[in-house]
Amino acid sequence: MAFSSPRAPITCHVLDITTGLPVPNLSVTLSLLSISPSDPSSTHPSALFTAFTNADGRVSTWTSSDADEDALETLFALGRDDGRTLVWSLRFATGEYYGEGSTFWPEVEVKFWTQQGRAHVHVPLLLGPYGYTTYRGS
Repeated sequence: MAFSSPRAPITCHVLDITTGLPVPNLSVTLSLLSISPSDPSSTHPSALFTAFTNADGRVSTWTSSDADEDALETLFALGRDDGRTLVWSLRFATGEYYGEGSTFWPEVEVKFWTQQGRAHVHVPLLLGPYGYTTYRGS
């Protein structure tokens, strides 16, 4: 099911730096890797969300791997409201966009964490066939 809120707590935007244009229809996977990484005894449910960038290269809604529409918001709230540090991963299927043999990066993975007080995280990816950069957006 798709995340039903107007804007998910985690969003991303992909631009092709060789053309200066958005990257449409790029497969992106969001995963929760750990809750409170300093506490090895912390456990979390398997959390996997998928999406494709829109015509503007943006992902603002996610589809959960289970039937819980609010799974992303619930997990994100663990860091925002409960003060836990959550480690997330965004995987961009860049090889599908450029084509096999046309990029050095078959996949780009960006790991980041969310902490108390952050209501939203935006991760832009500036992508080329032989390089990429990312930063914490607003």
